[in-house]
Amino acid sequence: MIKISLVGSVSKPSVFVLSANSRLMDLVTGSKQLSENSDMRNIKVISKDGETKYYDLLSFLRFGDFTNNPLLVEGDVVLIQNVDQVVRISGQIQYPALYEFRPDETIKDLIDLAGGFTFNARRDTIELIRFLEDGQTQISKYYSYAEIMQNAIYLQNKDHVVIRQIPEYLIDHYVVISGYVRYPGWYKINKNATTLKNIIEESGGFLEEASMTEASLSRKMDVEETDPEYERLKLIPTENMTEDEYDYFKAKSRQHSGTVVVDFVKLFQQGDLSEDIILRKNDIINVPEKKDYIIMLGQFVNPGKIIYDSLLTIDDYIELAGGFGWRALEGDVRVIRAKTGEWVDADEDVLLKPGDTIWVPEDPPGPKFWDVFMDALTIVAQLAAIVAASAAVIVATR
Repeated sequence: MIKISLVGSVSKPSVFVLSANSRLMDLVTGSKQLSENSDMRNIKVISKDGETKYYDLLSFLRFGDFTNNPLLVEGDVVLIQNVDQVVRISGQIQYPALYEFRPDETIKDLIDLAGGFTFNARRDTIELIRFLEDGQTQISKYYSYAEIMQNAIYLQNKDHVVIRQIPEYLIDHYVVISGYVRYPGWYKINKNATTLKNIIEESGGFLEEASMTEASLSRKMDVEETDPEYERLKLIPTENMTEDEYDYFKAKSRQHSGTVVVDFVKLFQQGDLSEDIILRKNDIINVPEKKDYIIMLGQFVNPGKIIYDSLLTIDDYIELAGGFGWRALEGDVRVIRAKTGEWVDADEDVLLKPGDTIWVPEDPPGPKFWDVFMDALTIVAQLAAIVAASAAVIVATR
């Protein structure tokens, strides 16, 4: 067994008893004394006879370099300081991060330590951002990787190495089609060229059961937009909203994020090419099953689904559902659109579409007899008490 001292920027400087074949890594992991600010690349080991050596433990962890993970001997003092001087590497590199600065380290050394380039790294223009001697002005120098390999370009404290990405390199351009087309799945598109009609044709076209009325195109945005007004309204109870605020809140809550406005019926049944939009990568095309029914919901005698017939009116469907229930609010009939979720008044000129819902709310029940009786009894008792008190006052004043 050997005794090793661990001092410096550690939780509890102490003497640790280790086995005779222990290395620096064993002390660091076994002691559990290091913090996030501990400098792992400039560890000082002072031997019993006063000899001092520096070790880069991170190099051992990245490369398995045992020269930076030495065997410890009896009486060694291991000094670990806080990180003071640093360099940064960012961009298309395996391990972009802030690293402890070491004297005599080159840009190539830092690239190797950071795991090397990613597949889409631009190697012909590597940027080195550096402070001038005044400590305030920053300049940029540019090198190719070939120059870095041939010449030792040494780093300084606070240097920043930036590895750029090759533009438009190996970027997938796919869309996804789901639902009632002949061959749903992933499809390659050509940037700024492939249209909705092109890709539907490539997928084999619509199946007979496809609903073009409810077909949709969703587009995933790289940055989701937030609506400050909607976020504000979500914090307000609905009863405290103005009429305009409540209408806006309802409309916004029904909105499908990313939905692209396109009319599949006009494009594919009427041949209106103004609806034939150009697709973008990650677009999602969904073609649901055709709904050949109208949903009767709420206070009907026989609520449920009724087969759609374009010749039938709202009143016809109500009659087919057995008419209104005994507690129906007959004057508040609403139609809920299948495609948009929009609520509209059930006027005579409303044209129903497959999948629409006819909804009739319930007339809320009146107060129960016992509640009315108890309220009346309370009022009578209070009136009796008032009459009795008034009579007592009159008698007392005579």
